[in-house]
Amino acid sequence: MNIENAKKLLKEKDISITENRLEILMRLADHHHFHSISEIVNESNGKLNKKSVYNAIKLFICKGLAEAYTLGGVPKYALTDNLEGKSEIHVVSQDGVIKHLSIDQRIFDDIKKSVGEDEVSSISISVLLK
Repeated sequence: MNIENAKKLLKEKDISITENRLEILMRLADHHHFHSISEIVNESNGKLNKKSVYNAIKLFICKGLAEAYTLGGVPKYALTDNLEGKSEIHVVSQDGVIKHLSIDQRIFDDIKKSVGEDEVSSISISVLLK
């Protein structure tokens, strides 16, 4: 996904994040293995905050965006609620490396409300990738 498509989606969903922050998020997500939103915030050297990261993640898991950003039917990202009760976003980056990002339960519950309870374990998303 390029920055122009991302900006268009942001506008459609009425989610506020600066272009600069969105660009940083997309770049960081593509080149690093993160275990938490805090790690992304720290890696950005103060250019991102938790709210901007959360808003970007929430944006791309809205209904209907899943199919549009998969390649050859293989999801770039999958949101799961794992057996230990931790919520994770599993990521397959452009180089094929599997990464994951654990998210706070409050955020996960909010996401479930956004996309629908039954769809959470199977929804495919393309968060933060170019």
